[in-house]
Amino acid sequence: MGTSTTEAVIAAGAAAAAAILEERAAAVGTNPPRHMLRALIAEGYARGYQAALGEAPDGHTVLRVPLRTDDLALVEELLAAIAECTAPGATSHGELSVELLATMLLEDCALAHRRPGSWEGANMLQVLSDHGYAP
Repeated sequence: MGTSTTEAVIAAGAAAAAAILEERAAAVGTNPPRHMLRALIAEGYARGYQAALGEAPDGHTVLRVPLRTDDLALVEELLAAIAECTAPGATSHGELSVELLATMLLEDCALAHRRPGSWEGANMLQVLSDHGYAP
């Protein structure tokens, strides 16, 4: 990666991180916990990397999944209702977007193998089992 590409990634990442912080300001408050701030900045730089290079940063994969438009609208309504009822700083990932929700749920599926017995992984295994997918 050349200097101009590196600078483009840094600029795009900083802009994306700032935009995420601004759009979630109500949820994260003026002094968010470090873990939340790190997650928001990492998300911003991942978005910036994708914007600058059209690909995912090292160790990440971008997934594209089809979703019915009416289902997406229902998920967005649900996320808006959740945001109205959630206290700022009370969540593990900040205000949920559709992308962040998908990421969080897939991470929880990974925890079923990474940390067997974790509440996140156990709950995801229960959901999968309820759909007929049992390991």
